Amino acid sequence: MVEIDGASHYAEYGNYSYNEHKYAEHLQKDRWLRKEGFPVFRIGNSEIRKIMQLPAPERIDNFYVFLQEVFGNIV
Repeated sequence: MVEIDGASHYAEYGNYSYNEHKYAEHLQKDRWLRKEGFPVFRIGNSEIRKIMQLPAPERIDNFYVFLQEVFGNIV
């Protein structure tokens, strides 16, 4: 499972203030998925945004390096 984490994973909608309970709920889901045998990969939304802000020719190379960093030799 690949999950791209934005503010909804750790904050309340609207004011986006940090919510420890909300974050713990997502950690609990991760543990359940892992116990069921699913690999879980979490990616920060800001990581994707950073790559998307690069000039088009650089994006592909940067995504490739990033995906290798996240998934290792699966890519």
